[in-house]
Amino acid sequence: MTMMASASDGPYLRACALSGFARIAKSKGGDPVAMLERAGIDPNVLSAPEMLISFAGFSTLLEQAALSLDAVTFGLEWAANIAPHFPNAGPLLLLREDAATCMDWIGRWAGYWRPEISGIAFRLESDDDSGLAVLGVEPDRETGLARQSAEYVFGTIVRLARAALPDGGAHPARVRFSHARPRDTDLHDRLFGCPVEFDAERCEILFDKALLAGPLRDNAAALAPTMDQFLQHQIGLLPRYNPSVSTSTALAIRTVLGAGICSKDFIARSLRTSPRKLQRLLTQESTTYEDILDTVRKSTACQLLTETPAPISTIAGMLEFASSAAMTLAVRRWTGMTPSAFRANPHAADQMPDAGASPHAGPEAQVLLKPGPAQA
Repeated sequence: MTMMASASDGPYLRACALSGFARIAKSKGGDPVAMLERAGIDPNVLSAPEMLISFAGFSTLLEQAALSLDAVTFGLEWAANIAPHFPNAGPLLLLREDAATCMDWIGRWAGYWRPEISGIAFRLESDDDSGLAVLGVEPDRETGLARQSAEYVFGTIVRLARAALPDGGAHPARVRFSHARPRDTDLHDRLFGCPVEFDAERCEILFDKALLAGPLRDNAAALAPTMDQFLQHQIGLLPRYNPSVSTSTALAIRTVLGAGICSKDFIARSLRTSPRKLQRLLTQESTTYEDILDTVRKSTACQLLTETPAPISTIAGMLEFASSAAMTLAVRRWTGMTPSAFRANPHAADQMPDAGASPHAGPEAQVLLKPGPAQA
């Protein structure tokens, strides 16, 4: 993977946002690789959801796709066809765990989709007079939020809300876009199921406050099935498949790292086992949870340092280090260099670690990780 020119233009976006792009572009007769390259995005990130891409490049990609494919609702169509576990949004569904209400859950989004990573910030306000909750999306000042990006983001948000709310058919009260009204709004009406305003001062979604204050749907039973879908998606991205407990643990860690929920207890529960049993199975493969977490952090940190110009502080936050100084100590331990020195080393890529798990799969590994189809 090479560092593309547009990657230097902050802010950044997690590459998982590209999930499903290749499939929808091909369905409309486009060449997704060529389209990504024209937008300044390395096509290899399609198989590396933990990587970062330029937010400006992502916005350019959507606008160019809408034009070149003659698909004026490209962003909204893409959002409408994302897989039900939302690999484009990272582990947002998994953040439902232990969230009492939808408002609590939405409040956790900001920790994962931080402005310096996503280029947008979420703003959740409550209007007591109207009984509505306003979810605003504040774009990066320099980048802004063009039509296709705005509709892609809002389409994903509304579908996420429906996946979590008790009434799966619940609609927002109103949706507001800052861009001009398009000629055809049929898909907007069908997807949002509520009045849609254009030329608004801000991009925002209004929900019934009582609806968001209520309990989440199937909260207790959502973790394991959703993680199963994430793991199957991750398996489909692997160049080689190794059905070990170590592999399933590493993939689960990659899925949630940076969301503030990555712990041995959470990973074990998401894999339908207990922390004690998970550790016993990993011991049979001559490793530990802590070793796997360290390996995932190492491979991801080295990849982000060599293939993106993202600030050290941004990478440290993504990998859940307590501070940039803590990450610097870790990188010194891994490579003998500071993050800056490693990034500047022309031979750094040769030192990239293999993030693959132990090749010695125990007999119980198949219970935790099974091959299956993945969405492109």
